Amino acid sequence: MMIEHLTLDSSFLVSFFAKNEFGLENAKKLIDFANKNKIIFLVPMIVLIEVFHTLRRTGIFDNDHEYEKFQDFLNSNEIKYFDLDMDFFNMFREFPFFNKLKTSDAIIAASAFINKSILISWDKRLLENSWQGYTPDEFLKKFG
Repeated sequence: MMIEHLTLDSSFLVSFFAKNEFGLENAKKLIDFANKNKIIFLVPMIVLIEVFHTLRRTGIFDNDHEYEKFQDFLNSNEIKYFDLDMDFFNMFREFPFFNKLKTSDAIIAASAFINKSILISWDKRLLENSWQGYTPDEFLKKFG
């Protein structure tokens, strides 16, 4: 199976940037695997906002170097952003199958679905209610 892109959830990106998170090592492995295989990361704009807010709130950005690393990663050629505009809304309202999720998770699951992209998250509830999703561990076991 040729994988062109992966949709990243907030929980994955927070684990990648927060050094004390449980999934840091597997997040790094997944990023390395994707870079070696030229896989593009799709990031719904709501994810970017959630990650920024979470990291800022936890004090990670008190260190300017950490904020620069965050910016460098998010400005890399391997990241493509998925805008939430009226076109997205018109598609989203046609999907009644994300109703078990809170709004932000439904948007993320729908973004992955619209892009026919595998969703990467640590959030089991989100993964169980998405089109195709894996934790970083599961993804690496299956594709790595």
